Amino acid sequence: MRKDKKLTLDEHMEIADDLAIAFHHLKKAYDSCQEHYPKSNKLMDTFFRVHPGNMKSTFCILKSQLDDEYHKLITDAEFDEHGHIYYNLDKRYEKIKGS
Repeated sequence: MRKDKKLTLDEHMEIADDLAIAFHHLKKAYDSCQEHYPKSNKLMDTFFRVHPGNMKSTFCILKSQLDDEYHKLITDAEFDEHGHIYYNLDKRYEKIKGS
């Protein structure tokens, strides 16, 4: 029987960076399309589709679940050092872009 392996802190940090980059480009594409299509257009709805039975987008649910796993892993000292890695994606992206 396979035992689930948990992500390490370094893996969480890398995933948070990857999500920051992905979310930046997703928002950029959304903004470009928004200039040409109304919000009610099916294409626009697909960008941040709301998960059935939940008022959050799939992206928000993913961030929340990753954040839950991150908090199970880290110590108070590690949280003081790194903070909310999944809920500051705009700042993370700017930091990555500047490196």
